[in-house]
Amino acid sequence: MNGSSCAVAIAPHGYAQRSRSIQVIGVGYDDSAEARTALALAQQIANKRSASVRVLMVVNLPTTEVTYWEVMAAGTEEALARLTAAAQAQVDALEGVDGRVVVGEASEELARFGEELVLCRSFSW
Repeated sequence: MNGSSCAVAIAPHGYAQRSRSIQVIGVGYDDSAEARTALALAQQIANKRSASVRVLMVVNLPTTEVTYWEVMAAGTEEALARLTAAAQAQVDALEGVDGRVVVGEASEELARFGEELVLCRSFSW
């Protein structure tokens, strides 16, 4: 889905057959035009359904052969902290959403986020 020309919505298998209404809508957010459009649509749907919107922004670690510990040893811990703080400021500025920022591999963190939403777990954000 990376590089998709439009916003992508995913529902769990069998969702249409359930009588339960939408309670939570999750949005992976990176402040791109596509993410802003997806968030606006999620908020419209949430308003119609009395649902809440949860946003996850992922700060990626380098994806080359460099390990996490090598990044930290190279003195980039401060840079990562600045990136995380800037991302959190962006999420905090979003109105009407419950959001958080995590550091990690985007695909893994978004998959975990999706699982949390499907299971309707309690969040401790």
